[in-house]
Amino acid sequence: STQSTWGVSGDAIVLLKNFDDPRAEYDGDYSSAGIADFITGASLPLIVPFNQEYQPVIFKPGNDDIAFLIQDHKADNFEECTDCVYKIAQRLKGSILFVDADSSEPRNGRLLDYMGVEAGSSAMAILKHTPSAQLKYKLPDITDCDAVNEWCDKYLAGDLRPFLKVEDTPEDWDAKPVKVLTGHNFNEVARDTSRSVFVEFYAPWCGHCKQLVPTWDSLAEHYEDNDDVVIAKMDSTANELEDVSVSSFPTLKYFPKGSTEIVDYEGERNLEAFKEFVDREMSKS
Repeated sequence: STQSTWGVSGDAIVLLKNFDDPRAEYDGDYSSAGIADFITGASLPLIVPFNQEYQPVIFKPGNDDIAFLIQDHKADNFEECTDCVYKIAQRLKGSILFVDADSSEPRNGRLLDYMGVEAGSSAMAILKHTPSAQLKYKLPDITDCDAVNEWCDKYLAGDLRPFLKVEDTPEDWDAKPVKVLTGHNFNEVARDTSRSVFVEFYAPWCGHCKQLVPTWDSLAEHYEDNDDVVIAKMDSTANELEDVSVSSFPTLKYFPKGSTEIVDYEGERNLEAFKEFVDREMSKS
């Protein structure tokens, strides 16, 4: 009978596949949501290919821990590294979603840039979604399988620090009215509670950011002689912060004098609106 063929007795839900373990049996309650989650999860390979077909599944809400195995698929040690991570994916199934990304594929360039990995090189990189930020963790050397195993366990235990992009602070960062922030001087300037700091988090390619430049410059010139106010900007494609989330460009955040609070600016992007906002917030200090 069909039941004996697939080793089940009584009612059962079995998913048959032509990859990984060819048989997956559902052991949860017979609810539509539970069965749907089972089918979605069991239908995925242990290491999911990073391509257009799977990207909506990879980045769907609820996948909070995504490990990208980034390597050149033509590299001599490709099979060895993949076999190693496959075993780790088996052991950690349900805790981390493992994804395979070819570092020699030009279409993966945005992923590599975001995760801080050079084209054609290799790394294990984890993207963690939290309510306030996306955190990244990176292991540059994936040739030692035991080390990769240990690194994944340390990640799950919360023993790793996030990887953050950072660029060198220019020597003339404070020469102009708009101060230039990087990951190195951000806390020193923006977290200085002796004054208020209004920061534009921008991307060089962002059209709205480019349009904002003259207005932001004028705002900085307006407060240039006010020692209690700093107008600043930071390239968020080259600098990342562990505790400040930037998901769109430009993002404007105000760091009030005498407080560790962060105020998100959501008003009009014109000079008068900016001045009214800063003056209003300053009056609260």
